[in-house]
Amino acid sequence: MSGIRVLSTVIFCLFTTICFTQNKQIERGNKLYQQRKYSAAIPYLENGLADNFNLSTLSKLANCYRLNNKTRKASELYAQIVDEVRANPRNFYYYAECLQTLGQIEDAKKWYAIYFDHTKDEKGSMMIAALDRLDEIEPLFKEELEVLPFAHNSPNDEFAPVMYDGGIVFTTD
Repeated sequence: MSGIRVLSTVIFCLFTTICFTQNKQIERGNKLYQQRKYSAAIPYLENGLADNFNLSTLSKLANCYRLNNKTRKASELYAQIVDEVRANPRNFYYYAECLQTLGQIEDAKKWYAIYFDHTKDEKGSMMIAALDRLDEIEPLFKEELEVLPFAHNSPNDEFAPVMYDGGIVFTTD
């Protein structure tokens, strides 16, 4: 009887430690998310979600990927989120944005329409109208451009370059 009690205590302590660690991971990820440190939040949110599904945390993780231009990964997560009955309608919009970025225009229009149906937010219908007009603007972009390497590239994302004081200023992770 004593052996069963010891084994039960060990299992309980192990389970409690695992749950506490997962909650700490999510807690740390949430804190970084609130500080808009989306890239830094990703591993904590992923680790916390590994054994404990939580729709709110999954949504934050998808946003982190979207806001770090990791559109394919964000799209995969939003695809899971929008299947949930409790999904927040803004996730329909973000999913549509990701699909649009990935060139999946018809699927994007479908999700913009679903977003509009749930919220009546004109952004949904305006995006559908804009996508319907893509054929009209496509001929304006027929000229091929050569993209040259940038001497200041790093493994991080650089974006929003602006000419400034004879040089260039840009944003990076």
